[in-house]
Amino acid sequence: MTYEIKHTKSKIIPRIKGEVISFHVQVESDGWFMEDWTSPEEKGTENTLEKEFSDQAEQQIQQLLYKMQHVYKVDVGGFGERLRIKHHKVWKKVKPAWDKTDYDVISSPCFECKNMQIIQKVQYQGIK
Repeated sequence: MTYEIKHTKSKIIPRIKGEVISFHVQVESDGWFMEDWTSPEEKGTENTLEKEFSDQAEQQIQQLLYKMQHVYKVDVGGFGERLRIKHHKVWKKVKPAWDKTDYDVISSPCFECKNMQIIQKVQYQGIK
């Protein structure tokens, strides 16, 4: 089963509670599920498949965010920029050590299926 993305959008929302900085990342996508009948796969309803793809995307997003923050220590996601725009006073305090600042990121991916497509492998036999 494959999910083909038609459109995607994301939103980063910074949140401050005391000294704790966190971000909520909303990811929305709509597209098509494409089923390939050339190999047997598990069947599922569109709602089940949307949930499975959302769960898998959540796991991949968390892995990516962990690597960005703890392994590579870079902010390619634009979290610092969103913090600067929404909470400028907090940004001024943490800016000098932003690469070393710990913050939590909560993501909520949402997939919506517009259409289900089925791909069949048709074998043609030559005429002798």
